Amino acid sequence: MSIYDVFSGGSRAFNKEEWAAQKQEQRKEAYELIDTTCQEMMTDGGAFQQYLDVQGHFDRYSVNNAILVSAQMPEATQLKDYGSWKQSRDDSDFKSFCVAYMVSSRYGVDTKGFRFDKLPKEFEGMETQVFKGELGSMRDVLGEIQSDMYKSLEKNKPPKSKEQER
Repeated sequence: MSIYDVFSGGSRAFNKEEWAAQKQEQRKEAYELIDTTCQEMMTDGGAFQQYLDVQGHFDRYSVNNAILVSAQMPEATQLKDYGSWKQSRDDSDFKSFCVAYMVSSRYGVDTKGFRFDKLPKEFEGMETQVFKGELGSMRDVLGEIQSDMYKSLEKNKPPKSKEQER
C-alpha cells in the first residue's frame, strides 16, 4: 500500500508499520544503488565523469543524491518531486517552461531535459487564433529576455583597448 492510497480514498486503512517497512525498503534500494554506482565509478572513467558532471550541475546536493541522479537520470537539468513537476507544467508555468526552452535553445544550452509530450489540456479544442495568441505571448517574453540580456552584456562589456582597434 502506498501513502497515496490513504489520500486518494483507497479501500484499506493506513497501516503505519506497513508504510514504515515500505519506506525502509525504498531506502535500502537507494543505498544499494549508491554502492553499485560507486563500484562502477571506481573502475569506469565515463561513469566517474558522469557523476562529476551531475555534481557540478547540482552543487548544493549531497554526494549520495548526486550519485543517485547520476545513476538514474544523468541528463537531468532540474530536480523536483512529482507534485512539483505537475504544478510546473500547469497553465502559466507551462508558458514559462516553454520560454525557458526557447531561451536555452537560442543560447546553446542543452535542452534534452525538456519534454513536451504532455501538453496542457487547455490546448485541446482551443481556437486557432487563441492558440496563436498564446504562442505570440511566449515569443514576446522571449524577446524581452533577449533584449535584457543584450543590454546587460553590452553594459558589462570591457572597453576596447587601442591594440584591439588596430
